[in-house]
Amino acid sequence: MLPFPRMIKYANKMKVPEVKEIFMYNGYSASVIPATALLLLYKNGDLMGIGGTTSQNYGFGNGVHNAKVKEWTLIYQNVKRFRTAQGTFNLIQTEDNKFFYSGVGKAIGAGLSTASTYTDCTSYFTSVFNATQLSQIKDIQLVGEGIFVLLENGTLYGMGANTQGYFGNNTTTRLSTFTSINTNVDSVKTGSSAVIVQKIDKTLWVTGQNTWGSLGISNNATNIRVWTQMGAFANNTVIHYELGGSASWVVYKHNTNNTYTVRASGIQSEGNLGNGSAASSGTVLSTISTLPISDDMIMKSNSLTYGGLTVKTNNSLYMCGINTYGRLGRGNTTSSTTFVVPVDAPKVGSIELFCPSECTNVYMDNQGDVYLSGYIPQATGTTVSDYYTKFQLYKIPSRGI
Repeated sequence: MLPFPRMIKYANKMKVPEVKEIFMYNGYSASVIPATALLLLYKNGDLMGIGGTTSQNYGFGNGVHNAKVKEWTLIYQNVKRFRTAQGTFNLIQTEDNKFFYSGVGKAIGAGLSTASTYTDCTSYFTSVFNATQLSQIKDIQLVGEGIFVLLENGTLYGMGANTQGYFGNNTTTRLSTFTSINTNVDSVKTGSSAVIVQKIDKTLWVTGQNTWGSLGISNNATNIRVWTQMGAFANNTVIHYELGGSASWVVYKHNTNNTYTVRASGIQSEGNLGNGSAASSGTVLSTISTLPISDDMIMKSNSLTYGGLTVKTNNSLYMCGINTYGRLGRGNTTSSTTFVVPVDAPKVGSIELFCPSECTNVYMDNQGDVYLSGYIPQATGTTVSDYYTKFQLYKIPSRGI
């Protein structure tokens, strides 16, 4: 554990360790864009960051949230899992199952104060989960004021403000301790104030904010406060799903003829659903025809409104939605209502990891090189790249990584 982040300098005889996960957060407004930040979690447990840390984002936890970090900074070590709600609330789980948060603390207990450095919150986990259960955490997901913990036995727990009813217990009352809120859950994904889970039987269940029909239930239902099954997928098998800030996407296989369908639901602006429309009204389960399907496809969005969807399929990236800062990598800043492929993306056929945001998209190839398109994290002003450009990673002295 580090008492404070430190800057990583370049030197001779350096090597780049393997990246485990990529995180990118920013926002679509003049005040938030300077907070664009790129964070990398390495397999050796190092969490590194570069870019903005304005007053709206606390992702670096370095006690200084109004200055641009222009060199790679070591945020924390021995990290098993890192999660962020767009930089506003961040959570670290270490390899020895300790927990630390930075940012707005409304998701923890009765609501903790905002912390500009990583602060221990382990007791809120150990008061509910024993050592065996802590070692069997399958996933952790966040909303701005809530935490979801999924155990390997399929039990989903929630703690936090519950302001939009996203815990599915038919209230908006805060859960001050981790409480079981669902069972037989295989996976969980969160938006800004909503949740989708896929059960072991492959059915999808939703709860939380449903403005614009983003959960695929009804355009007019603002909040869904009880777990409700999404869509009518009779004789079909859901194989992929994703939840963004105000939209969701589902890929399902027709069991009768082994064909696939992609459906989108939610707010439609800047073409973020990818269904060929830019209409501003909500849409429930609109069919998408421009996205190739593959069994190993991976879908990712972000918890902001207009970011759209980024998909790795058929050895390429397909993207749609807002493109004000050139994040689509097309050599322009024109948003796309359909799914498009980046122009001249280096080694795009060998993508290992990727992460989208509203202003910047980033991916890593199988050589360990990182490329990004859009707003440059450590830039001053509005410096952007509308083609995918190789991004300099930090290097550390060789120490058996």
